[in-house]
Amino acid sequence: MKDFKIKISLFFLTPVFLVLLFLTGEFIFINFHLGDGLIWGIKRHKGYYKIIPYGMTGNKSPFKDFPKDEVPTINSRGFRNREFKDIPDKGVIRIVTLGESSTFGYHNTDATTYPSQLEQYLQKIRPFSRIEVINAGVPMLNINSMKNLLKHEIVHYRPRVITLYSSYNDVIDSTYQKNFISMLYNYLYKHSEFGVWITSRIKILIARDTDVGERFLPQISKEEIDLSVENVKKFYFANFQEMIGLCRQNNIRFIFIKQPTGNPQSYLTLDAEFLKLSYKEKELYYKTKLEKNGSLNILESKFYIQRILSQAINEFLHKQKISYVDFTSTAEKHIEWFSGPVHLNATGNRFLAQAIGDKINTIIK
Repeated sequence: MKDFKIKISLFFLTPVFLVLLFLTGEFIFINFHLGDGLIWGIKRHKGYYKIIPYGMTGNKSPFKDFPKDEVPTINSRGFRNREFKDIPDKGVIRIVTLGESSTFGYHNTDATTYPSQLEQYLQKIRPFSRIEVINAGVPMLNINSMKNLLKHEIVHYRPRVITLYSSYNDVIDSTYQKNFISMLYNYLYKHSEFGVWITSRIKILIARDTDVGERFLPQISKEEIDLSVENVKKFYFANFQEMIGLCRQNNIRFIFIKQPTGNPQSYLTLDAEFLKLSYKEKELYYKTKLEKNGSLNILESKFYIQRILSQAINEFLHKQKISYVDFTSTAEKHIEWFSGPVHLNATGNRFLAQAIGDKINTIIK
């Protein structure tokens, strides 16, 4: 009877202890600023988020742990940009780059983000034009948030051109998961400073031992993956279509940039031979694994779902006759351009900026 009471006590007390432990960790990370700072450094607006200017957080930068040259300049509007006027001066060609952390320039310097390099490149090839590029990329945004940002704010800045570089976050946000561990993993990653630290440690552990990924990471069934594909396509294209409509109503030229698929191998293996595989070969590898095992782990599933979404986007672009830049085909051959699963380094951003700039140069007279 005594042993039974001990087991019952442990059954109820263990989760309480774990919750208290987690809350203590979260309190320490937030109050002593031990995490990335992006969770408490972002403010919600009308259906979207922007970075809080440093002065609004007690002059504490949410990027305090970044290397000094990577600390971004955040203007009073919450964008990674110098200050700009509500309406551009006469003769100025204003371009707004919409996107997520890849556009924001996570761990890039101010001068090496692709929006910054795009402005430099366009000014170089159009020396008699006055170019202004506004970096409207915000970490963790999905396409619904970008649509709201466009609708409630960007259109009022009267840009001539808007570019959209996005798909990765939509796969993360729209993945169907009935597995509690999977939902908890994603929630912690997006809403908790301590959770971000925990999930990043898990990824490092996986990179050192691929067997850990198979044993520890949540497994997503084929049924869940199929539902995820339907969910993300429905969600993505509904918002995408509305964004195109907003641009047409406001006489804004729209350019879509095909985003390279997030690289799960950045976390899942250090195998040099696997890293050399093309995206199509990796896709085939995961497709075969899914058919054989009936599931993929959560990181592999995101790669696989994004590949399917990318194919659907290609069909949509051609059907709707939308201007686009195919950066995927180029970037897939240059893994050295990446600083992480989707983030580009200064060199990758330079080639992306040139590709976008060449496209813009053909549609603006």
